[in-house]
Amino acid sequence: MPALSPTDRLVTRARMRLVARCMLAATIIGLIILFAGAQGTVDSLGRPLGTDFSNVWTAGWMADHGRAAEAWDWTIQHDVQRQVHHDPAIPFYGWHYPPPS
Repeated sequence: MPALSPTDRLVTRARMRLVARCMLAATIIGLIILFAGAQGTVDSLGRPLGTDFSNVWTAGWMADHGRAAEAWDWTIQHDVQRQVHHDPAIPFYGWHYPPPS
C-alpha cells in the first residue's frame, strides 16, 4: 500500500465529521438570525428574503398566470414584487435573463 501524503493524513473521519457539524451549526444559526429579523418575506434591511430568488420566483409566477412576456418589463415585474412582498418600498431585483428568440 502506498504511503499517505501529509495532506491525506490531515483528512480524517473525525475531522470531516467535525467540519460537517460546524457547517450545519453555522447554517442553522444563520437561518435563525435571518428569519428572526424578518417581517414576512422581507429581511431586517428591507430586502426580500433570498434577493436573488425573488426575481426568479416572480417571473415564474407571472408566467404561470399568463404574463410571461411581462417579466421583461421591469416596471411591471417590480409592481408584482411589491404585491408579492406586501411592501411598496421593496427594492427591485430584475429579471435580467434575455428573452428567448
